[in-house]
Amino acid sequence: PELGDEHAIKRFLAQPLTLYQGTADVLEAELDMKPDAMKQGPTRIERGRANFRLAKKLAAEKGWPFNWRIVEAPGLGHNSKAMFSHPNCAEALFGPKPAPSP
Repeated sequence: PELGDEHAIKRFLAQPLTLYQGTADVLEAELDMKPDAMKQGPTRIERGRANFRLAKKLAAEKGWPFNWRIVEAPGLGHNSKAMFSHPNCAEALFGPKPAPSP
């Protein structure tokens, strides 16, 4: 199969994938600002959210499994040290905490 054929895209959307991003990742530094890139959104946080929505929509339209999730670190920008130190990093890496037993 080709890298971008429907089978490959279906498998990609079915993979467990976490998008982990800071909600304050809105600066233009080192961000592609060309017209084609701007169609995705003007900031990294908006581009990540748009990518997630598009992938989810495509999977739903095709009736495909969708195993992506998005985890956000409120108030953080484009800073890897802060992202790894944020409490939501554990959820991004390991999944949500199980609900306490009754």
